[in-house]
Amino acid sequence: MPASGAYILTVNHLNTLDAFFIVSALTLRTKRMPHFMAKFANLGSWYEKAVVQGWANCVPMHKPYDEKNKERCLMLALEYLKQGEVVGIFPESQRNLEPYLLKGKTGAVRLALWAKAPVVPIGYFGPLTTSHWKTIFRIVFLGERPRIKIGQPVYFDEYYDREINQQLLNEMTRKIMLGISHQLGRPYPH
Repeated sequence: MPASGAYILTVNHLNTLDAFFIVSALTLRTKRMPHFMAKFANLGSWYEKAVVQGWANCVPMHKPYDEKNKERCLMLALEYLKQGEVVGIFPESQRNLEPYLLKGKTGAVRLALWAKAPVVPIGYFGPLTTSHWKTIFRIVFLGERPRIKIGQPVYFDEYYDREINQQLLNEMTRKIMLGISHQLGRPYPH
């Protein structure tokens, strides 16, 4: 992982507590707490400021998950990157219980281009579940310990001066997803 400066973590997504385990492990290792992009229902400004952004250090994306809210979320993440912070994103954009990676979204590469920040692909191994309680049960009672495998940072210097278009975003997203695929040993068929 880069010793200093802004960078973007890209991780596959298995269960509702992934970000918690990943942030815990990385904060212990790097002494820097990442800001993970996360989908949240609109629970009021106090809850968002105190819990979502303050305590959990998240970059919230609100319902509806339309272009306006996606852009707002990306702009907030970009502000963190400009301040030299670490931002985490699940490029699949949803939990994935399939044996292969889902098609990656382009948000991580947009941030990488705008902030001129490297991307670190991470493979997350943990319980494949659909709720907090099932995840906790499988960890505590079945011994399914979460673990991560961190890849080498991907630098996109050769792309910074190019025109940003859909082809470029797709090409860069594929590189990131193949990095995650390599860490996981799961195919990326897209």
